[in-house]
Amino acid sequence: MGSQSIANKDPYYYWAILGHVDMAAEKIGLPPHPNISLLVEQYKPKLIFGGVYWSSYDLHRGRSVPVQQVDRGLLDKYYLPTQFPDFYVLKYEYRHKICQFDKKKGEWLYAD
Repeated sequence: MGSQSIANKDPYYYWAILGHVDMAAEKIGLPPHPNISLLVEQYKPKLIFGGVYWSSYDLHRGRSVPVQQVDRGLLDKYYLPTQFPDFYVLKYEYRHKICQFDKKKGEWLYAD
């Protein structure tokens, strides 16, 4: 398939950089991966994946290296399990429909 030239981006170029996006992001100052537990606690998304997040770099090379997982305490406090393994839904008391929006602060006030 050809060289990995920036000017000539053939399919091999894109295949070869799989898993290297995090390394490029580190070079320009972006954090390698966000703390998923902090994001879940801050935004409380309605549906989340509570299983293990694996390193895509290593998965593409036949290795299973865990990167992170949502804190079990957060899952128990804010989420209910679904019929699908490792997928969770936000408990009803934390959904926006029954929560109050504080216009002064610009944020949702949850049940707790």
